[in-house]
Parts: sequence; C-alpha cells; structure tokens
Amino acid sequence: MIYYYTHSPHEHGLETKALVEHIRKRPGMYIIGKCGDGSLEYDGIYTLFMYALEAVLENMPIIENTIYINNTDKSISIDCKLAECPDSFFPKDEKLPPIYSSGYMISVIAALSSEYVLEDTVSITFTPDELIFDKDFYFRDKFINEYIKRYSTVNPEIKFIYKGTEIFSPHGMKDFIEWKFDNLLLPTIHISGEGIDIAINAVKNLNGKMRNQYTSFNNVWNGRYSSETESFITSTVSVLNSYYGLSLNIEDYYGLILQPIDDHHPEEHYMHEEKFPENLVGALWIKVDEPFYNFSQERTLSSKWLDKAESITVEDFVSKFIETELPKYLDDNPACAKKLRELLTTIRC
Repeated sequence: MIYYYTHSPHEHGLETKALVEHIRKRPGMYIIGKCGDGSLEYDGIYTLFMYALEAVLENMPIIENTIYINNTDKSISIDCKLAECPDSFFPKDEKLPPIYSSGYMISVIAALSSEYVLEDTVSITFTPDELIFDKDFYFRDKFINEYIKRYSTVNPEIKFIYKGTEIFSPHGMKDFIEWKFDNLLLPTIHISGEGIDIAINAVKNLNGKMRNQYTSFNNVWNGRYSSETESFITSTVSVLNSYYGLSLNIEDYYGLILQPIDDHHPEEHYMHEEKFPENLVGALWIKVDEPFYNFSQERTLSSKWLDKAESITVEDFVSKFIETELPKYLDDNPACAKKLRELLTTIRC
C-alpha cells in the first residue's frame, strides 16, 4: 500500500491507494530503464529521481526559488515550497494520468517505491522497491550531482541545494557548455531571447569519438537529438557560411559517431575523413507550450508547433532566431568572431 500524506487534511485528507500493479509488472513500459544497482547513469532509480524533480518543476512557481535535495544510499528527498500543491500529486483512482504529466510521474514513483511520502508544499521522499530494482542498489552522488547540474542549466532561476552545496546556473546554456566541456577554444557565444537560449563554442579533439556535439532541451532536460537540433545545426552553419563567405558542408557538422575499425576492437576508431574543421559544440533550450515526446526514441521532442495557436513551428522558431541574432552577436564581439573564423578555416589533421 502507498500512503499519501498532506498537511491540509481539509483539502486532500489522508488517502490510501493500492499499488498500480501493471506498472510494477512492466516497469520498462514506463521509461524506467534498467532496473540495476545504480552503478550506471541511466539506471531506473535515477529515472525515478528525474520524474520526482520534473513533477516539482512542472508545477512552478517555487517560492524562494530554491529546491533542497538530499539522499541516503537507498532513498531521496526533494523539498521546496510550491505556491500550492497540485491535485495531480494525489491520484484519485487506478487510472494513470496523461503521459509525462506530474500525476503520471508521481504515480510511477509511488508504484515502484517501497516507501513514498508526499507532504504539502512540497516534500517528496521515496525509496525504490528492492522487489523491482536490484536489491543491492544504492544512489551514487556523482550521478545525482550530474542530473541536478543539467536541470539547473534549463532552470536558471532556481537554486538547487544538494547536501548543503549550491548548484546554480544563472547563464543557462552558457553554463551548460562551460560545465560540460574542457579546453574550450572560444569565449562562449551566448544568445538568448523569449523562450530560447543558445550557446556555441568549439573544442579540439572532442572525446576522440565524435566530430561535433549538440544538445537540445525543451522546458525540462531531455538531452536527446531531435528535429529542433537539426534546425539548430543547419541554421548555424548556414549563417556562418553567409557571414564569413565560406562554403562549409552542413553534413560535416552533424556530429557523426566514428565507426570502430572492427568488431573485435570496438575501442579503436578511425575517422571518416583524415582532416576536418575544429569541433563545434552547442546547446539549445526552447520553451514549447505543449511538448509531445516520442518515448520510443528515448523521449525526444516530437512537437511540430511551438505554441498552442500553431502560429510557428519549432524548427522555424529556432532557425529564424539564429538567422537574426547570431550575426548581431558576431558584429558586437569582433574578437570572438575573428577567432571563430580562424577555427573554421583552419584544416587540421
């Protein structure tokens, strides 16, 4: 049995709900991932943590703009003050709420936890169930810390306090790029507007495995390649061609994974080309009114339209912003623009 506690008994009361048995029997259907011991970044126990954090962020505003996160080996707690605790946090029946809503995520967490407590406004504490996950599981601080950093870069107004340490990314995608990559070759190009935030830089010898790397976000962190990423890449390269009078091949900037020499030595890689330009890296965040996700492709954004009125597509919004704002940034920052041109026109082995 799962117990839902509240400090407002006149509003929600003390409720008891039966476990959602179909979730427990088929956790893989609910994008949980591997039910392992927590030694891998994408183990299911971290998916439950992501669900809990996203359920809170989906119901902002958060009073004081601060979220406190603590964990033991086996459990996690998230504490903050929402303006009000939404009804979706208190499921009324066994029917699952719409996918990717806070009610859906809360229901999945509750069903797959041996202990789950929710209090107004709002404290979520849960312990993944050892009957579902590897009985020897435990949360690794390094993975929790990584996830919090990612969420902080897409929620720059929120301070996350993890075990007493503040994680705060006031510059959004710029902070993401500078946290994610070492040995950046440029001052980070950072352009932002209403509902969009973009950062671009260059890195030499990017992991030795990829040409270029781009990450896209929408509303909350998802970090998967989707159509808005394609628009980001094509528009950026097109603008650079026009601005510098170059003829860069857009396909060279799609971040293709290098192939192994043979199946017996997968750690050894060769390059598709012997020479190629420096590696561009970039991060994009956009606000979508009603995001629709393709869960079969690891929760990639599949929304065509940016807004409910269907006045502009996601791809057009991204490309028009880059076409307008990137040349302005380069004009206003001539030293950075000069260095970028040097990188783009220098062919290295």
